Amino acid sequence: LSQKHTILPVGPDTGYHVDDVLVDSASVGAVTSHTFTDVTADHTIEASFVVNTYTLTYIAGANGSLTGTQSQSVDHGADGTSVEAVADPDYHFVEWSDGNTDNPRTDTNVTGDITVTAIFAPESYTITASAGEGGTITPIGSVEVPGGDNQAFIFTPDEGFRVEDVIVDGAHLGSMGHYTFT
Repeated sequence: LSQKHTILPVGPDTGYHVDDVLVDSASVGAVTSHTFTDVTADHTIEASFVVNTYTLTYIAGANGSLTGTQSQSVDHGADGTSVEAVADPDYHFVEWSDGNTDNPRTDTNVTGDITVTAIFAPESYTITASAGEGGTITPIGSVEVPGGDNQAFIFTPDEGFRVEDVIVDGAHLGSMGHYTFT
C-alpha cells in the first residue's frame, strides 16, 4: 500500500468523547481522525473514550434559598440528586427558570449542562371586607394583600348612623373609624 493515504475516523458513541488515540503505541491526542501517509509497514491505532460529564447548577432567586447540593457533576444519562427551593416567610416558590415546577426537583437522564434559578413571588392573602346596613367600608369585597404589607380599612357611617362594632376574624373590637391589618 505504498504511497496511499488512509483516513480512519474515530467516532465516540452518544454521551462519550475521545479520550486519546494511540498510533503505534504513541499518543496523538484526543483526535477524531488520523491519516496514515506513505504506508510501507503494519501499523496499529487504538482509540479510548470516556463518558461525558455535565454540571448541574441550581441557584436560589431573591426571597428564598435551596436545600440539597447546588452544584453537581453527573455522567451522561445519569440522575442528579434532589434540590428543593425554600421560600422566605411571606413568599412562595413559583417555578424554576426553565419552566419546571417540580419542587423538590431531581433531574434524570441528564444529557447536557443545566443551570436554573428558583423563582419566588410574594405570598398574597385575601381580606374579605363587608359592611352592614347604615354605612360603608373602604375598600370593600375581597382585597388581595401581598404578604408582609399593611392594609387599612375605613368605616363611614351613613347620616344618622354610627359605627357600632368592628369584627375582625371573629373578635369584636368595638366602635372605631378605621382598622389596619399589619
